[in-house]
Amino acid sequence: MKIYTKTGDHGTTSLFGGKRVDKSDLRIKTYGEVDELNSLIGVVIAELHTSEVFSGRRQDSTSEVDMGNNLSLRSGKSRRSNLLSRHSGLSRIDSGVAPLPRMTGNTFADTEKKLFRIQSELLVLGSDLATPMEVKVKVLRVKKSFVTRLEKEIDSWSVSLPQLRNFILPGGGKVGAQLHLARTVARRAERSIAELDRTDGINKHSLRSSSASQRTAGLKNALIYINRLSDWLFTLARYVNKLEGQSEKIWKGRGS
Repeated sequence: MKIYTKTGDHGTTSLFGGKRVDKSDLRIKTYGEVDELNSLIGVVIAELHTSEVFSGRRQDSTSEVDMGNNLSLRSGKSRRSNLLSRHSGLSRIDSGVAPLPRMTGNTFADTEKKLFRIQSELLVLGSDLATPMEVKVKVLRVKKSFVTRLEKEIDSWSVSLPQLRNFILPGGGKVGAQLHLARTVARRAERSIAELDRTDGINKHSLRSSSASQRTAGLKNALIYINRLSDWLFTLARYVNKLEGQSEKIWKGRGS
């Protein structure tokens, strides 16, 4: 299969089902933003590998992490495996930093696995968006179970995080900052999906329908999923920053 087909050289492209539309079409813009988000998640995964905490390279004098003997002499993979297998001793990175959440369910490997799963789910979302509801082809669709799983993970991380009473400034470490950026791209994609629903009818029974059962039909799951995903990315950004000992910057208002 060739990478280039030349069929899009005149500014049009095909949706699933064969219908050709302009590349400026709102539907194309929408799943293009989902693709952008997916690529940014890839950047987050790459940054995760550079994190001293997640890769096992960080060993502060005040740390309570038991990282094993001669850890600095081992390969990056071995260092990670050793850290993750002995993570129960991890409680604090720097003096003065609040105790860290235990890494029981959120080790390097587990966090990476979750991010890879999100990438796969975003491909399903893109497939969903690229397929008009009237097309009689079998494609992958966003499932309600995707949303349920996101919510469970958000709740799991939130238990270990301080309750929010103010806005926080996006940032922290490199991984956390990239996750905050990914969250804003998810919000942009959500706005486009909502616009597409109202103008192009991505859903046979759009949100304008008065029937609750109809409102959940078609791509309604897609709208819920992308909304919840932005919350998931925000919470993971906070969680990762906490694990790395990055303090949250509280917005004080009026530019102060």
